[in-house]
Amino acid sequence: MSDFILDTARSIMAVMQPATGDRSSGPVTIKALPTTVANIKRGTIAYPILRGQINPKLLFKVDKNPATEDGSWDVTDAGTDVTFISNVGGEKHNLPAGTELRLDPLTAVLVVGDTVVAAGGLTGATTAAGFGAVKDMLIAEQVDGPILSLDLRRSGLTSFPAVVVSWKDSIPSDGSTQVQASRGAARVGTRSLLFSSSYVITLFSAREDSEHARRHEGMFITGLLARLVSDRHSVDGECFSNPSPLQIRNIFREVGQQDIYQKYYVYHILVSAMSTLQSIDGRTYSDFLLATLNIDKPQDPALPNQGDIDVVVDNEVPIPP
Repeated sequence: MSDFILDTARSIMAVMQPATGDRSSGPVTIKALPTTVANIKRGTIAYPILRGQINPKLLFKVDKNPATEDGSWDVTDAGTDVTFISNVGGEKHNLPAGTELRLDPLTAVLVVGDTVVAAGGLTGATTAAGFGAVKDMLIAEQVDGPILSLDLRRSGLTSFPAVVVSWKDSIPSDGSTQVQASRGAARVGTRSLLFSSSYVITLFSAREDSEHARRHEGMFITGLLARLVSDRHSVDGECFSNPSPLQIRNIFREVGQQDIYQKYYVYHILVSAMSTLQSIDGRTYSDFLLATLNIDKPQDPALPNQGDIDVVVDNEVPIPP
């Protein structure tokens, strides 16, 4: 199942990965239920379980299987090694062998607790260094509330400069938000509507050496992120914005009277992505098993009082499955 809002936010993060450092990658052993085979799609998300809790800040996803056309993996009850990569960079994405992962969403035919990092671990991740390096990146509900310090604390950011991706809204692609008899340009198929979703990429710049350095680095990273996301259709071989690519709608700095603005410079990039919303129809229908034909020949106007002539009467025709 695809969540077009959350999946797109995760893809936007992956597009900005070069600003965070190198990714980690490696094998993860996944077991299916006895006598079953589970198909794991490319791009399936997983979170690590650390200290007994799911850590939603660390995103991993299934890499492409080079042996299949669609990149998916068939997992057996004996256990299959599936290649995973981290969604963004950062040394914290290096996980030792034996670390448990939880797929999102959890596939019903998998054994809970039997998805673990295989021998060798997930390795290779590095934290970007130097001027303009992004130290942390995650998804949060909002970072533009009336009390910014509260939003920042709830987000879980720990290292700066840091980036937060948050969803703003989604509207039909034809721009209309009112009920219409026809969706017009927004309809792209049976029960399918094209939506434009807006996301805010927020950067917190927090250099302590000087106000000039904090401002300079903040604007530098904002420009870098804008170049990374502009006109992107896909990432890691998967399309996330179609038919139009990511479009930058606005870039601006946020200021205010709160004390937090004295420590952090806050920059926003407003982007929009195009996604298809496919409705879910849970209705069921009876099987069409039998048709009854009745055919009449209308009365000839030249022969009054003749009446209609029955050509076919109650002819029952079974409908093949």
